Amino acid sequence: MLTHEEFIDAREGRRPFMDLPWVAVDSADQIGIFLSGGFGQIPRHVFRSYENYESSMDVVEAAIAGGWHYVYDYPSLGVLDRTVPYRRVAIPSGDPKGALSLVVCPHVICDGILFEHTDALLVDEHFPETNT
Repeated sequence: MLTHEEFIDAREGRRPFMDLPWVAVDSADQIGIFLSGGFGQIPRHVFRSYENYESSMDVVEAAIAGGWHYVYDYPSLGVLDRTVPYRRVAIPSGDPKGALSLVVCPHVICDGILFEHTDALLVDEHFPETNT
């Protein structure tokens, strides 16, 4: 589990940090789970509350294991490269809507894209503020 200090390090862009999952919702209300690989950019909104983030991780891990949502991963390069996108590594095996409860899970809105049509996502193109 991510400690509060590790959460702050990730928020401030001190790399490497632990693989920090974060959740986004696309224009069709489909859910995508993003795995940072310890180096990938993360929208600042994800860091609003450590307590909310930490309390939602069991739900996020269950959603990944259940195959209910799109999953994107940042490649393990050993360094942040802002030109390298998160890559889609899994598509839902069932209906991607609703399996992950967004009531308990901090998330960001990713307007203008549909995960079902998006194989790669550059964070800078969709979020004005990140942990860099």
